[in-house]
Amino acid sequence: MFEDRFTRLVPDLEWAPEGILTLREYVRKNNYCLAAAFGDSPYRVDFYYVRPDFPDAADIITRIRTLDYVWVYTGRRSVNFAADIYPCGPKDP
Repeated sequence: MFEDRFTRLVPDLEWAPEGILTLREYVRKNNYCLAAAFGDSPYRVDFYYVRPDFPDAADIITRIRTLDYVWVYTGRRSVNFAADIYPCGPKDP
């Protein structure tokens, strides 16, 4: 899990910390599944990735995607910005 902006909705024009760039590249190169991207706006999102070849990955992904995720900063229910956008497997971006 790491916090970033949801770049599919928010242009990635701002400077991103080196650590975030490293994490983005790592999950992309290693074919991680984007299980969820929770936040109350696309500018601040918690990303949850799972290795699809991990034992029980399908169950873990389902459990993450069905969480009633409350945004820590506001106490409001979060939106999963990745819902229905990212299937898991080799075609993930």
